[in-house]
Amino acid sequence: ANAADAQLFVAGSDGYVFGLPHRTEMAPGKAAFELPVMAKPKDGDGAASIAYTLVAGGKAASGEFQLP
Repeated sequence: ANAADAQLFVAGSDGYVFGLPHRTEMAPGKAAFELPVMAKPKDGDGAASIAYTLVAGGKAASGEFQLP
């Protein structure tokens, strides 16, 4: 897949609200993104499982990442 056209989509969850992700770094075949946190849960320890979709080169991959 071509990292130059990579896009990241993230769903808010468990009281988290995110801004638009933007690419911060790129190397051949790799891309890194920064994801602004616009709101955090008021209660609890802040741990959450966040769903994402990464699209690049006409293909997509979905998964989850954990916030501590």
